[in-house]
Amino acid sequence: MHVCHPCNLLQSLNRPSIDRESILIWCPEFEQRQILALTAYAHLALYRACGKKLREWTQIVTTLAMGREPGMLSPEGIAAAQTFRTLLARSDETFRRLQSSAPSHVSIALQMADTSRKGVTQGLTYLGQNLRLLPLGRLYEGADDIYPDILEARLRLLPQNS
Repeated sequence: MHVCHPCNLLQSLNRPSIDRESILIWCPEFEQRQILALTAYAHLALYRACGKKLREWTQIVTTLAMGREPGMLSPEGIAAAQTFRTLLARSDETFRRLQSSAPSHVSIALQMADTSRKGVTQGLTYLGQNLRLLPLGRLYEGADDIYPDILEARLRLLPQNS
């Protein structure tokens, strides 16, 4: 079975570029697939709002990830930016609880956890039920960011007037 690239992130938290591609958020209200769907909507709407220009797309996503305002956007772009910003804000709770929201840090800590100690397995289960991976709009194959290609492929799947 072939999974989409963002979904594959979930299976490979030890990727060298994982911390540039995603962030961990505390979001028990949503399942991982719902986070991926919301993020896909937001990223695609932002890509369309910037006229499908790669440089502008990269700037908008980077600016939002840094907690800053991206500048002038269409109404659709504003809604998408707010959705993405709201999801990004959930990383603060992850950091408060774990002292990091970087997937690589948390992955290493989870691998080092001594499950023979009382309560550790229960704690790990609790984390797994509440942590979600939020794609940041980048996905690297070597040095190349292929996420814009994914956005273009998603656009081709939509009806012309969507």
